[in-house]
Amino acid sequence: MDYVVDIDRKIVDYLMGTETETAEMVPGSRLYMPVVPMEKVVLPKNTTDMVVSTIQHYTLFEQCKRSCGFHEGLGTSTGGLVFLFYGPSGTGKTMLANAVAHELHKRILLVNLLQFKNDTKAPEMLRFIFREAKLNDAIVFFDECESIFESRETNPLVTSILAEFEKYDGLIVLATNKAQLIDEAMNRRISLMVEFRLPDQQMREKIWRAHLPSNLTLQEDVSIAALALNYELSGGLIRNATLAALNRAVAREKTSTPTLCMRDFEEGARLQLRGFFLAAEKPPGASTESYITPKRSLADLVVERQTQKQLDAVARLSKGRSTLFSQWGFNEDDCVDQGALYLFHGPSGTGKSLAAEGIAYECAATIRLCNVAELLLVGGLKVHEVFDEGRKLGAIIVFDEAQVLFNHSEQSLHVAKLIYYHAVRYPRPVIFIAKTGTPEASSIDMRATSLIFQQEIVFRLPTQQLRRELWRRALPERMPVADDIDLDVLSETPVSAKTIHSAAFNACCSVAMLNSEERRLTMKMLRDELENMRLKEKNCQPHSVMFA
Repeated sequence: MDYVVDIDRKIVDYLMGTETETAEMVPGSRLYMPVVPMEKVVLPKNTTDMVVSTIQHYTLFEQCKRSCGFHEGLGTSTGGLVFLFYGPSGTGKTMLANAVAHELHKRILLVNLLQFKNDTKAPEMLRFIFREAKLNDAIVFFDECESIFESRETNPLVTSILAEFEKYDGLIVLATNKAQLIDEAMNRRISLMVEFRLPDQQMREKIWRAHLPSNLTLQEDVSIAALALNYELSGGLIRNATLAALNRAVAREKTSTPTLCMRDFEEGARLQLRGFFLAAEKPPGASTESYITPKRSLADLVVERQTQKQLDAVARLSKGRSTLFSQWGFNEDDCVDQGALYLFHGPSGTGKSLAAEGIAYECAATIRLCNVAELLLVGGLKVHEVFDEGRKLGAIIVFDEAQVLFNHSEQSLHVAKLIYYHAVRYPRPVIFIAKTGTPEASSIDMRATSLIFQQEIVFRLPTQQLRRELWRRALPERMPVADDIDLDVLSETPVSAKTIHSAAFNACCSVAMLNSEERRLTMKMLRDELENMRLKEKNCQPHSVMFA
């Protein structure tokens, strides 16, 4: 008598010594044993405690459900635990999933749905994934799982995923960078949602130290505390900054055992900040002109010492607020009337826009720019959109041409009230830039508005000493210059920082058009260009050219 025996492929592979890797069956998947211990994870203690406690007590929880009869006729799911980790990239979602698996002595089966979600055999691949996880007693980890949250009508694969979630009695972890609406059926199957925030200063310092091996040689000028304070980076970007610093030191010293200095780390951190800003995703439909990517820090600003101290304090306070929300349990939605509104006012070209850009750079935030004059044209109808878009991107909001809010008109009062209503509920700084010394606003009358500012910072035309520093910075070291250039003489002319920068730039452009043997910047060129700029400013009223 003949018998047909259907032998499981896993058994056949094992007997033949040709075990098939999961990645060969499902693109983007990988089965591995994580090596990250829980003590290496730098996250708020309440986050790690909540996740570990839920897992450790899950067996007892299931036993309690069965003994109390919850499963009898109530349709209670027989599935296991489903965690949703959500938050910005590089904040520790993958690392915590690995640490949990290491703590439980389990493997992780990593799944990337984007690799096969459009495949006609996707449902079969899903069944294979969960079967493999069951046989290996693994944690199923869906990275970049945004497609799981789509509606079942638009993505039929979601139905298959829900069915597998229902049958699997192990641990499933979903990770996403985007907080968004979740399909109702999917929401019912999530056991615990955990938000991951960007680390505050204390956590950043711990992360920096965790990424520095004990046998790495550092110069005495390296200050980890200063790096943590000055650069608001995620854990993932701190790791990249450390590697960039190491690469820079190796290239400089041409040895495999270099000594790293503070500048190596600062350059590495700046590279990561630049990449972070470029990768920032603007809300759909938002105009490019509405968002500014900060490229300059407060160190690039040349202002009076007192003004510099005030701006540094604004940046420090903004960084300190993040600790309240990420570490100490404050809820952003409950902090009504705790908004940080700042007024920067002074003549054109005195550094107000650069100061706002510098604060955003220090806080690792993009800028949502809004021209107040445009708001007045639409009666303030777009105010809520400005704050909604800013909140989604974690941006600092800057209202340019804010001097029109102080002109005593009914429309200005109405728009100011709308702005203030949203600003006091906004977790990031809201900066108002008002240009004074013009026919429209010779000065600021605080009684003409309902806005209440946390601080008012006055920007003045630079002194001769500051003008000399501005001229020095306006001429790069590699610029070919004649011996007759005298910065002391140039600084005697009372002009704004913007005028100095424009005059120097235009003069350098003229030099670039000359023959190679004549390419030298002369004192006469700078004086002529400076006089041209002064005449232009007298003959025309400048518009808002913030960050031009």
